Amino acid sequence: MRIVTGLLLLIGSWASAHAQTVKAIAGPKGIWITLGKDLPRGFEYKILRSEADNVRETEEVGRVKIPASQEELQGRIFEIMGLNIGFSESITDREARFLFKECRAGRNDSLLFFMENLPVLYSVGLAWYDAKASAGISYKYQIVRSDASAPAVSFNAEFPGNKPASSFVPVSATGGAGGVTLVYKVAERAGLARVKVYRAYYMRSGYEEIRPNVIFYTQNEALMVSVMDKTAQEKVPYIYRIVPVDLAGNTGNPSPELSLFSRKEKSIAPSVDRLMTASEEKENAIRVSWILKEVRDIVSIEVYRSRVHNGKYYRVASLPPSDTAWWDYDVQPVETYFYTVQLNGAYEQSPNSVRVSGMLRANQPNLFPVNNLLAGQNGNVVSLSWDRAEKDTRAYHIYRANGFTGELRKLKQIVVSDSGRVSALDTLPETDDDQVYSYAIRDENTSYALGPFSDRVNAYGKGGRHLEAPNQPGVRVLRPGVVQLIWADQSAGNPAVAGYVVYRRAVDAEGNEVSARKEIGRVPAEINTWLDSGIQAGSQYLYSLSALDQMKGEPGKAGMEGIYDYPLQALAGVSDLKVFASAAGVELQWSNPAGVSLSSIRVLRAEPGKEPAQITELESDGESWTDTKVAAGKQYFYYITTVFKGGKEGRTAGPVGVHLR
Repeated sequence: MRIVTGLLLLIGSWASAHAQTVKAIAGPKGIWITLGKDLPRGFEYKILRSEADNVRETEEVGRVKIPASQEELQGRIFEIMGLNIGFSESITDREARFLFKECRAGRNDSLLFFMENLPVLYSVGLAWYDAKASAGISYKYQIVRSDASAPAVSFNAEFPGNKPASSFVPVSATGGAGGVTLVYKVAERAGLARVKVYRAYYMRSGYEEIRPNVIFYTQNEALMVSVMDKTAQEKVPYIYRIVPVDLAGNTGNPSPELSLFSRKEKSIAPSVDRLMTASEEKENAIRVSWILKEVRDIVSIEVYRSRVHNGKYYRVASLPPSDTAWWDYDVQPVETYFYTVQLNGAYEQSPNSVRVSGMLRANQPNLFPVNNLLAGQNGNVVSLSWDRAEKDTRAYHIYRANGFTGELRKLKQIVVSDSGRVSALDTLPETDDDQVYSYAIRDENTSYALGPFSDRVNAYGKGGRHLEAPNQPGVRVLRPGVVQLIWADQSAGNPAVAGYVVYRRAVDAEGNEVSARKEIGRVPAEINTWLDSGIQAGSQYLYSLSALDQMKGEPGKAGMEGIYDYPLQALAGVSDLKVFASAAGVELQWSNPAGVSLSSIRVLRAEPGKEPAQITELESDGESWTDTKVAAGKQYFYYITTVFKGGKEGRTAGPVGVHLR
């Protein structure tokens, strides 16, 4: 028997993996481009794209380098998973450390195990994913190396990709205290890289994807799939099926279903027949009834109840075996309850019966209105308060009308309260003219019956449109040094909003203001997002918004601030520092961190036993320099420090030594 990994069916050999080529692989939602076997260390892969029938309009759509940090490598994996294109398996921190170490060393041979895992190739810079391609359009791609060490490679591709032709034959399904084990034989393995496993409950619609242990192995020269679902519960009937998935995430046809009932051996067989519920309005209860096929050896009957079908069930009754019904008086009208029954024997318990739902129909009239409705007003905000009329009131509905006697219309706001005195707030709509409004309240009892309208109270809206302060913006990080603001659109409900003004201020770790609030941009009303790349690590940034008045062209008052903390840990240093002697002196080479904006590069030098001292400061894009002020026969140690805008220093690389002959 030969065992193969369950994460990815690596059927290929060393030769097939090592001969990684530049090619396109169509997925379900985009196109994968593999970039060969050379890690882009010290150079970049450039991806150019045009439509196949219009090659004159070629554009650069991507650039690929090795990741600058382990965090960036893992971030690339999470980016692919977030696109929902058929990949959901991440990598461990240990695997991420190994991959980043090999990237920095430029050892592509050691990445053999991952060579057919496209998300991993994407994370190390050996693949690129075109998520912006349109389905059904043939594209021409060109792959160009920035160091021009190899000719450009061109090829055509389009998506979606073909379904893998893999198919499976169910072999066995067993269940017990340790879970469920399924075995399938692979009848056709064309395109098979891995499988997805789906599970459903018997007699219920809808499958859900699960993540069991999956092992591929060979038996009698046949490829087999073993699925071990350790999350399966005892006494629950399940249905399973598996779906083949190819390298690019394309899914094939599902396998035939496998059904089983997982339970311990020697348990009492299910013997509860026709478990039913009925609404008993006169008793104000739900009647639960059942029929037992066999009462011999039954000691008692336990009734369990839950508010959720798959939630936690609590025992609500323990009855003698001769009983065939039980009344549940602890219920509210028009609320759904779920029941199951379990039989207790002298030595063991039966599995739970099927679960059934029950509901007490609404049966309580609502005869009395709320009392003492009062209205107060502060600007366009109306405060309402009233007295509770009956003990079984569960909620209140607020109605508003234009004018003293206009038609009352229910507002969206529903007030749920069990207090004796209840209050609520309502904001009057914007109007051009002064307007009179009237309010009334209707209560709703536990039978969901609405009571009569209360007496009306009045409020007054002042004409003239005004601008409300926008809501607090949400802030999320796109990449180091770049954040995105998102806020709720106010223009749909207020034509006076012509756009938005974005403000920013900064404070340090102690809360001291680093920069005062200032305007950093304006956007029209139909746009509710903003990208800010003008931030530096080591500060906390606070963003706020104001609406722009359509008539006056002036911003209103600013709203609450959204906060982004950009810590100093984000200040990366250079990588891959190398030092060697040459005829001109000592040559230094390094790789600057990707995705961040530098101000300059500082080079420091030290002799044995001495402290390092700065000897030069280079432009921010420099990745090499030669030290000519050195002497033969001496030993030197070099350090590289990144400097960011504002003078903040990043991590220092080094020391790296050299001995001059």
